[in-house]
Amino acid sequence: MTVAVYHWLQTSRPTAIIATADILLVHDSAHAAELTEHVFRSACPRATIASVTSSEQALYYVFRAGHYSQRDRGSPRLILLDLEVPGIGGLQVLERLKQDSSSRLIPIVAMADRDDATVAARCYTLGANSLLHKSSDMDRYKLQLRHVAQYWLELNVVEAMRSAAKDRRPLHATTIVSNDVSWPRHRRTASESR
Repeated sequence: MTVAVYHWLQTSRPTAIIATADILLVHDSAHAAELTEHVFRSACPRATIASVTSSEQALYYVFRAGHYSQRDRGSPRLILLDLEVPGIGGLQVLERLKQDSSSRLIPIVAMADRDDATVAARCYTLGANSLLHKSSDMDRYKLQLRHVAQYWLELNVVEAMRSAAKDRRPLHATTIVSNDVSWPRHRRTASESR
């Protein structure tokens, strides 16, 4: 084999495909992302996690642009979006993701540093699926993240919503209710106790 052909074979291989993560963490700092990733990995060890620290990187990841253009098709099962993310900001990222038909059904949990009714109203108006006020107490913050991971990755049934949207079928509430009642604990009604 000539050197030119060998060089062509080495350089013409397709770029490696980046696998789509189950969770996309969009944080304001690498330290916060590491902490959140650690908590999510301990709560859901099989989940794959991608982490970005700017609003532009988040949009590139979801829309497969820039250095994420080779990411395989598919969407994360959950986006954890810090509203203080650098760049255009978390609210603009939320708005852009919920406006686009290809990303509108991805559950987005917005995270805010402070309890602000105006920000909360804006988040829900733009389509956030949940809003988490980050606790300043580290143990409580870790517990909040564990609950988010357990609910959105174990209990919430997203695939039914996605297939209903694709088929344009009506989605009934019973379709998205999980049968797993181990978390949070299921309360028995008086008739169930008998």
